[in-house]
Amino acid sequence: MKEDWWKSSLKRGVSVEEVKIQAVEEVLRAASSAMGTGVSSSPASWIAGLQAARSASDKIRGRVPKLVLLFATEDYDPRALIQGVNFVTGNTPLLGSFTHGYVFNEETVLKNGVVLGIFAPEDVEFSLGVSESPDKNLTEAVENALAPVVTKHENLKNRGFPRLSIFVITDTYVDPDSLLDEIHMRVGSDVSISGGIMSDAGFERGSLFWRREVLKNVLIILGIHGKHATGIGVAHGFHPVIPFRVTKSKDSLIKELDDRPAFDVLRDVFTKRGIGEKEIELENLFPRFQFGIPDPIRPGNSWIRMPVFALPDGSLKIAGTIEEGTTVWLMEARGEQMRQAVRKALDLAMRNEPWEKITGGIILSGFPRSLAMGENYFKEVEALRKRTGVPFVAANSYIEIICSREGYRGTGTSSIMLTLIP
Repeated sequence: MKEDWWKSSLKRGVSVEEVKIQAVEEVLRAASSAMGTGVSSSPASWIAGLQAARSASDKIRGRVPKLVLLFATEDYDPRALIQGVNFVTGNTPLLGSFTHGYVFNEETVLKNGVVLGIFAPEDVEFSLGVSESPDKNLTEAVENALAPVVTKHENLKNRGFPRLSIFVITDTYVDPDSLLDEIHMRVGSDVSISGGIMSDAGFERGSLFWRREVLKNVLIILGIHGKHATGIGVAHGFHPVIPFRVTKSKDSLIKELDDRPAFDVLRDVFTKRGIGEKEIELENLFPRFQFGIPDPIRPGNSWIRMPVFALPDGSLKIAGTIEEGTTVWLMEARGEQMRQAVRKALDLAMRNEPWEKITGGIILSGFPRSLAMGENYFKEVEALRKRTGVPFVAANSYIEIICSREGYRGTGTSSIMLTLIP
């Protein structure tokens, strides 16, 4: 960024804050053809994979592809889909996932379709590891999946690729905090981590893509090796409504709020807000209303946890764990604040790295978020396209996971999370 650009902007009366925003956008738009994306809505699996891969391949303009990232909605034959992709990309390493919700890139949003990204940066390298059954033995799964990543990092860190970042996906529930702890135990706390739980392992045929296979109940770790770490940003935009004390809980069950059955407490709140008794059902009120868990790193901020279902005794199962004695907020999705989330996530992702360009991005957006925002969700995707100005591939997730090098850490179920690759 040239110094006179800043000076001329300030002389024209542009505020310092606006100049900073413009500077971020200029850096983002300096991306080259180091990443290409493609989409397809063809109902034929092999053709959909082929079309998306060809479109992405055309955009990298003859560069050597290093990684393929594939997201698809659940109505495709995974093997035929991967075969269509591999017809174009050959033996380029591939990973990805089915999603229950939307897939999108910088150009379009698809309820039924395929989105694919091909990464071909000259100054970034990738490594991949996979392991089975993280829900049964998380320590062993992390160790096995990380082994090839750590080995490659040792070979690369003195060859111009000193920074390691990690993107992780799984299709089965594991405790996110334990997952982060297990990874950091092996790679150090200065490694940034992002990723998510992509499904509930409900796909009988498997839900994660790994090279030429489709797998179930696995953990996949992507190592990103470069001069700089990835930029990670997350935000949600939910508005706090009323606080409660969790007086009885176990793991992911909130049994009592303020010494009463949790769902009974919420039913009273909704009744006072004029919501009829017949409307007070989880599928009607959630994900519009969710729980905010206080963020210990950033006072005044919360991580979002969505109630999944109510038990006959009034307990609420949430996505994530909750400790007794915690003060939680009932949070509401409100239009303007939700729309601010894109800018907040981008500001956080761009905060500390002196990048000259961005290759592209990976975006995970909680599926409940799309339900909470309704038609405004498509406006959010448009805002992502305008504000980032770089190619990206994106899918809905169940749980989003983040841990930056600065120690900013947490998980959410309705967040928008950006992973920007330098």
